Amino acid sequence: MVLRFGRRRRKEQQEPGEEPQAPTPEPDDAPEAPEGPQPAEARAGEPPAVASEPPLAESAEGEETPAEATGKASPTSPSVEDTSRDSLSLLNTLLRLHGAENTVSLAEAAGQLARSYLDGTHLLLLLINKGGTFRLQAVKSAATGTLVKQLNDLLGIALTGESPPPRQGPIAKIWLSDTTSAHVVSLADLWGDSAGAETCQRAEKVLGISQVAVVRLASADEPLGMALFLSHGDPPDPAMLDAIVRHLTVALANLRNVEKARQFGSIDPIRWIADRSEFTRQLSREVHRARRYGHPVSVALLVVDNFDALRLEYGWTVANRLLRSASAALAECLRESDFIGSYHHNGFGVILVQTSAEAASDAADRLRERAASVRVLEGEGSPVPECVVAIASYPEDGTDASALLVAAESRLLPERRLSSASA
Repeated sequence: MVLRFGRRRRKEQQEPGEEPQAPTPEPDDAPEAPEGPQPAEARAGEPPAVASEPPLAESAEGEETPAEATGKASPTSPSVEDTSRDSLSLLNTLLRLHGAENTVSLAEAAGQLARSYLDGTHLLLLLINKGGTFRLQAVKSAATGTLVKQLNDLLGIALTGESPPPRQGPIAKIWLSDTTSAHVVSLADLWGDSAGAETCQRAEKVLGISQVAVVRLASADEPLGMALFLSHGDPPDPAMLDAIVRHLTVALANLRNVEKARQFGSIDPIRWIADRSEFTRQLSREVHRARRYGHPVSVALLVVDNFDALRLEYGWTVANRLLRSASAALAECLRESDFIGSYHHNGFGVILVQTSAEAASDAADRLRERAASVRVLEGEGSPVPECVVAIASYPEDGTDASALLVAAESRLLPERRLSSASA
């Protein structure tokens, strides 16, 4: 038995009247948040382990960079401006891939990466459900979404259906092996049992599919699924295909780690630290402990005041990456007993254990300076965060967590107005 996706539709499908042309790559969209180095263990209130990004292509002497490989399509050498623009588009697409918050956004980012840098190639992800079954996470946007719809109609099956992992045939050999290289197969190898071999062959001809390639995705800990590449025209460049697969594997493994971390605690998906609910609960516990043992505790609220302006100028990807980098930088400044969490859409809450109001004021200045020094892009064009901070302390400003937060926010708002007016 080979891999089965979906069921044969009850009503007959109409035959397409003509062959569709090969889809063309779509322009890059503004992506969302990227990755960052994180602790290995996923405990309550702590971010999950994150694998490091591989380079998109080897930079050894004599080999081509992604921008150079893409530029070969033009008969003339690209200008410095074109190369810079292409490199920025590549960076944005990779940031969107590694910052994906779910499998849907990950599939869209990976699909865009394949369309842009594997000319005439579309990516469909075959992922594993928690129950051990396969399902097709198809890209819905742009030309790939049209291709998936045409496949649905031509094969007469629902491609988004689920099936158990393959036990025999070419797909089973790929899935059960340890290799992560691309294997050329056919639509019949994938959906022959469900749609029929002749129907699959006709679909390849009608859609102008020149090559079907399957790659097994696996991390060091577990198999993750498979990636299906459908090409029009010449086969994709093997080196670029391998680089995209490696990035996809890292992004998918990181996404799985985030999902696992959420089972043990509340993690903010952008900043990868405790979310606001977990931060508030931790503050309540610390205030209760301070009341019981008679020691002070302070809370600092720090916000990136120009976050919305940076988001409009640089896009969600860079702005979210700035928040994530700031959270990592702030965590490095804290003691092991302190606690950091997300607060509002552009800020952080820091619990300073056994810290008086005077000591908290000094700590707040250090936190603000550290957050304001974060840079996520090289050169003079890197966004510069404008950070403001306010503190409140137990018992001077309140005897419970809610009172401390209200006191800190009341001091934060005037500073934000002053900061915005003077900017």
